[in-house]
Amino acid sequence: MTTHRTIFLFLFILFSVISKGQEIQWAFAINYDTEITNKDQFNARMATGAPDAKTYGALSKRCATANNQKNAQLWLDLKTPQEAKQIFIIENNACGSIVKIELLDEEGTGTPVYEKPASPANTSYRLFTINIPERTKKIKTIKIKISGATAKVEPQIDAVGIFDGDTKFTFEEIIKKYNTNNPEFAKTEDATATNFEVGFDKKNINVLNVKKDISVLMKGLRPGESGNLGGKVNSVYEEIAPIISPDEKTLFMIRSGAPENYFANSSEDIWYAEWNAKDTAWGYSQHMGAPFNNYSVNKVVGITPDGNTMLVKGTYKDGQVTSGLGFSFTKRIIGGWSMPEKIKLKGYDDMVNGIYVGSYYANDGKTLLLSFSEQKESEFNDIYVSFLKPDGSWSKPMSLGKNFNTSFKEDTPFLASDGVTLYFSSDRPGGLGKRDIYFSKRLDDTWLNWSSAVNLGSSINTVGDDANYSIAASGYYAYMVSTRNAIGGSDVVRIKLKDEIKPNPVVLVSGKVINAKTKQYIDANIVYQLLPGGEEAGIARSNPNNGDYKIVLPYGKNYSFNAGAQGYIAVSDNLDLTSISEYKEITRDLYLVPVEVGETIRLNNIFFETAKFDLLPTSFVELDKLVKILTDNPAMEITISGHTDNVGNDDANQTLSANRAKAVVDYLVSKNIAANRFQQAGYGEAKPLASNDTEEGKALNRRVEFTINKK
Repeated sequence: MTTHRTIFLFLFILFSVISKGQEIQWAFAINYDTEITNKDQFNARMATGAPDAKTYGALSKRCATANNQKNAQLWLDLKTPQEAKQIFIIENNACGSIVKIELLDEEGTGTPVYEKPASPANTSYRLFTINIPERTKKIKTIKIKISGATAKVEPQIDAVGIFDGDTKFTFEEIIKKYNTNNPEFAKTEDATATNFEVGFDKKNINVLNVKKDISVLMKGLRPGESGNLGGKVNSVYEEIAPIISPDEKTLFMIRSGAPENYFANSSEDIWYAEWNAKDTAWGYSQHMGAPFNNYSVNKVVGITPDGNTMLVKGTYKDGQVTSGLGFSFTKRIIGGWSMPEKIKLKGYDDMVNGIYVGSYYANDGKTLLLSFSEQKESEFNDIYVSFLKPDGSWSKPMSLGKNFNTSFKEDTPFLASDGVTLYFSSDRPGGLGKRDIYFSKRLDDTWLNWSSAVNLGSSINTVGDDANYSIAASGYYAYMVSTRNAIGGSDVVRIKLKDEIKPNPVVLVSGKVINAKTKQYIDANIVYQLLPGGEEAGIARSNPNNGDYKIVLPYGKNYSFNAGAQGYIAVSDNLDLTSISEYKEITRDLYLVPVEVGETIRLNNIFFETAKFDLLPTSFVELDKLVKILTDNPAMEITISGHTDNVGNDDANQTLSANRAKAVVDYLVSKNIAANRFQQAGYGEAKPLASNDTEEGKALNRRVEFTINKK
């Protein structure tokens, strides 16, 4: 009797263990979704946990619902990675819409287990069972692709589970066993909600990096690691040629084959996504719209740091593309963008004879990188450079020379914000794949001397075709496309750069251009120059809607920059970046003074030796701007006034300030401005702008100003 009891107990325990070990594990959390409705109910979260729809055969709020007539994707994570023999999917409302299923292991390696065209089933709900043909590694993520093209109603999924056993189940058996108020499954749903609270949007889940399971913010990326930007940015279609704005707040890309594309479903249109600082996430990609997408191949060539001037591929007339060859500028205006205007690029049309053209408009607004072949029907491009000329046209493209170009392909140029580091793709020997990305540094201003090209390595390059590489001004991250675990054919990913392949550091200067009198915002042109020589280093433009401007200044130099607009006198500012060694962001508002009698304007970039009145050469750039103002306004008369801080003797300070004012007048007269247009005064320490108790205050008080007496 005891023996029978022992055997019975053993068999009971064994059966219990087997039953427990062969429990269905239902999906625990959303990894990624696209074209799944984001309503409070019907959303992707409804596919997690055990089946729980109250009714089947009609639209249910408790099911993840794909948008009708769209291609949707739903990636679901398991709480515990495990091996499996079967996958169970509870379909509702439009059965037969699943076209592909792929399983990802813990390392992110994918194994397709089902792929067939959509085929509407003759039932409105069912258990869809997929038998896994052979053993796989432990499953972490289930990727499901849904096609709503043939469905008359919205396809729905109630639950997705895996089972490591051979037992066959019917729809009724699973619903009877699992679709209850079982507390175990209520906890599963609660746990999913808790997971969403850790930085995830419950309604619109961004893709997680499959290999590392981290959010789209990718704060945990180590140097060399990449992360997919997710379903708000990427789609089931192909994303290519990303361009990140220097401030890393707007991402432009080409989307190929999307039904929203204007020219044709097969065309390549410009799309963009904007960074949402409040949600610390990328917003949904948006179609750029007309007039930019009126051709089969459209592209953003580059955008200035202020985001207010953009160069696009193609030439336009009356809102329509007249040619895919050439480039056009568009500027931000109140309410949108101006009609693109063709740039005059000397000799370009005659030089381009190959099959492909690559291009990049640099941050300084004065440099255009091009890749093309001068040989007919050739794919072997070289890289060229063109420069903005004073008359607004562009110089004839100049080859970067034999020190840079090879007999192989050099393509997709990208000049970093430092103006020195050039990234490009090439199929030259020694690469890892069809094309790899390299970088080289410009050694002088001839653009003919370059450092040896360096391959970016296996953390970025693959055995495939790697190209179209873009870096924000910070130099921390690069943006490119990848087919690794892509939602569509290729997706935009972000890569944290290793120090050895970063560009040189820069400073991102931003602020607003403001009317000094009314405090209203001004649409102005911004010029920055090198000191002491005054060479123009770059140009920018403020946003007419809000006065915002941004410029990128490479480190190692001293700069003057100012804004200018018709009817205003520019107030300059300066930044000495000779000792900067890391990326920085600086805010400086620029004030424009209206040309009105009685207005006083500070000359910021006037420099003297300490306690002396001899002008330093760095002052000439600022004074030459005043010469131009006086030349453009021949009736204008002004008073030049000098001021000091309170250090030293009062009388000595008054004399010093008067002599400094005279030195400025003497310079202006030497530039053929009539002496009778000037008055001069020295006020010493009598008219401070700030307290002399701090060094900052003293610096503000040491100044030269001019006041308009007559205009």
